[in-house]
Amino acid sequence: MNQDTEPFVKTTAICIDTVASGSGNAGANNQYMVSYSPSSVTVNEYNTLLVYWIVPKTGANFVFYNYAETQPDGFPPQLSKSGIVSNDGSIMAMFDADSNTTCIDLSITFTFVDKSISPPVYFCFDPQVGNDVRAKP
Repeated sequence: MNQDTEPFVKTTAICIDTVASGSGNAGANNQYMVSYSPSSVTVNEYNTLLVYWIVPKTGANFVFYNYAETQPDGFPPQLSKSGIVSNDGSIMAMFDADSNTTCIDLSITFTFVDKSISPPVYFCFDPQVGNDVRAKP
């Protein structure tokens, strides 16, 4: 693998906090907010970042997510997106990268929606260090 395609960073998934919100009534949309750092980041020859997250299982019948990135080191702000987490609990996201940028700070916030749970359930994961993402020189 060459420098353009090999992973230049690999961090473990991180959970900052978990907050559940919802009325708790039967059929209500119970929303869960979780923050993670990316599990891995790669950059290809087109200066495109491929960011890969592994999302722990929630036990929900169906799970939606939306994410917003924090990129303070020269990256433009990204729009929030939404979709369905794949069966293996992974998400792949793609962002345009500036080849001159050497430091990236990426974070992700998921909103889990499970209409089958009432009242809302709080869940959390062990926090780990590793939300700083730094490219090779």
